[in-house]
Amino acid sequence: MPPPLRLTLIAAVTPSNGLGLAGGLPWSLPREMAHFRRASSHVPEAESEASGSTDAEQPRLNAVIMGRNTWESIPPRFRPLKGRINVVVSRTLTEQSARELGIDASSHAYHSPSLAHALDFLSSHASLARVFLIGGAQLYAQALEAVPAPHALDRLLITRLHTPAECDVFLSEYRTAQQQEHWRKEEHAEMERWLGGEVGRGEQEEKATRYEFQMWTRR
Repeated sequence: MPPPLRLTLIAAVTPSNGLGLAGGLPWSLPREMAHFRRASSHVPEAESEASGSTDAEQPRLNAVIMGRNTWESIPPRFRPLKGRINVVVSRTLTEQSARELGIDASSHAYHSPSLAHALDFLSSHASLARVFLIGGAQLYAQALEAVPAPHALDRLLITRLHTPAECDVFLSEYRTAQQQEHWRKEEHAEMERWLGGEVGRGEQEEKATRYEFQMWTRR
């Protein structure tokens, strides 16, 4: 049986944990998006963190798991996200409708009916490195609220926006006194070590929006 996967949630959120508005992002931050791309694409030199396995014959790839709405919010010319295995979770997609949306195994894009199924599917990939959950709110909630178990969420990469923005979907709170028994905010140097490169330190500003890069790990 393959070893359990370790899952990383990555998201940009407002001070009130807002994630998006009307199916999209209420901000446009190219440098923040570049951080997302680097973080979700960087494959560490060490053995696979996701599955604990190595495969000398195949280059290793990270995987990104997302809901259908998140997939459809990505401009068609940018999907699937390059250099990563893409898994789209939807209970209603059929094989045909998935293909019509560009979800095709030939381009490393796959459909899965549930988050649990997606993780089980990815656990069989010998060349898998890291696994990232990139949205939307429903999948984030499932991962955050699940009891720690095999294939459990153990890391949060958060871009904390300090500038408010109107949102209609939100990330479940993880900073309450009770939740902080389970989550620890890591030092900046540890985040850079895990991401394999420099990350902007402290408050950043882009297009009049202030934000900070953070990493939290399960205690």
